[in-house]
Amino acid sequence: MHFLGFGQGTAINNEIVQRLGSYFPLAGGISLVNRDLQMTTIDPHDFDQDYLVGSLKSFRDPEVRIWENVTYADNYYQDLLALDTQGTNTRPGRRIAEADWNVHLGGSDGSIRIGFTENSTDGKPQMHAVTWYGGTTNLSGSQLPSRHGERIYRRLGDLELDSSGNPTTPTWYTPDHTNANFTHGEQRAPWEGIGTGWFYSVLGGGSQLRPYDVNVSNPVPLTEDNTYTDETIGNKMRGDYAVPTLFNGNFDASKRFTYQSVPGWSFYNSLTVSDNPNVSQRHLHERDEIDTFLTEEQRILNYGLAGQNNTLKMGGNDGVKEIIHNLFLVPDQNSLHDSLKFNLHVPEDQLGAGRKITVSLRADVAGYEQFRSIGTINLELISAL
Repeated sequence: MHFLGFGQGTAINNEIVQRLGSYFPLAGGISLVNRDLQMTTIDPHDFDQDYLVGSLKSFRDPEVRIWENVTYADNYYQDLLALDTQGTNTRPGRRIAEADWNVHLGGSDGSIRIGFTENSTDGKPQMHAVTWYGGTTNLSGSQLPSRHGERIYRRLGDLELDSSGNPTTPTWYTPDHTNANFTHGEQRAPWEGIGTGWFYSVLGGGSQLRPYDVNVSNPVPLTEDNTYTDETIGNKMRGDYAVPTLFNGNFDASKRFTYQSVPGWSFYNSLTVSDNPNVSQRHLHERDEIDTFLTEEQRILNYGLAGQNNTLKMGGNDGVKEIIHNLFLVPDQNSLHDSLKFNLHVPEDQLGAGRKITVSLRADVAGYEQFRSIGTINLELISAL
C-alpha cells in the first residue's frame, strides 16, 4: 500500500494510516514481517504560519507523524520564504523528523535548485514541489499537467546558461538511491528523474534501493494523540482516544458558526423524521450554559483537559428530535477500542416524566438498510442505596 499526499492532503493520509494501524495492523501485506506500507509526503502543511494571508494561517490540522505501522516514509519539501511576508500565500512544507528519507527541494538551507530560489508570493514554489514529484512518475513529460502545466526542469534547455553554455542552476533531478554515487547537480548524472521520488515505491521498481537518513527518530506509537492544540483552544478538539471511537463525533471539533452543519452529524439527517431540520451548530450549547449541569457531574465526566465544551440539545422547544451520524466503522474486539460511548445529561426535573432516548444502527450493506434498535433508555431517577 502506498499513500501519497500533498499539502493538507498529508494530514488526511496521516489520519487514515493511523486508523489502518489501529484496526487493520496487517494492512500492506499478509503478516507483520511481510508487508509494505509506504507513506509519501510532499510539502506537509500541518503547522501555523502567521505570515500567510487570511485563513491560510492555521487550518488546525493534526500534526503529521510517522506511525509505527509505516514501513517506509519519504518526505519532499520546500520552505522558501517570500519577500513580501505581509501578503503571501506561498505555503512552505517542513522536514519530518521520523521520516526515513527527507529531500529538501529548496529554501532555508540556500539550495539553488531552479524554481526553488525565487522569492514568491503566488504559491509557485509549492506547486513546483508537487510537480517535482510528478516528474519522477512520468520520465518523458515536460510539464505537469501535460497541457498548460508547470514546467519540469529535466533538460539542458530548461536551465539558465552562462556565456559558455554551462548551466548556472542545477537541474531538478539526481539519482539518490543506495547504489547511486552522485552529488546533486552533477552534469554526468542522469537528469530525467530516474532513481528518486516515485522510484522508491513498489510499483516504481526501486523499493529494494530505498535510501535512509543517518539520523532517523523512532516511529510514533499509534496511541499517541496528534490532534491540533494551542493556547487558545487547548485540547478541546480531542476525542476520547488518540483514534476516537467515532470519527467526527466530537461536538468540540467546530468553530461554532451558527448555521454551519455539525461535523460528522449532518449528512444523513431528516431521513426518518420529516420535520427534523438539518442539525446545524445553532443546536450546540456551551456546557457552562446549562444551569442543571452540576459540578459533580463535570468532575465525573472529567472535562478538565478540554476547557470549554459544546453539547447538543435534544428535545424541548428548540432542540432536535433526532440526530444521525454519517457512516462510520464500528470497532471490533481486535481493535484498540471495541466500544462506542456517549455522555448524556438529563435535568433532574425531567426524570420520570416519560422521557426516553432510542439508539439504533443501520448497516451500509444490502439487506440491512433499515435502522435496527440497540435499545431504548428510559430517563428515570434511580435511587442510590
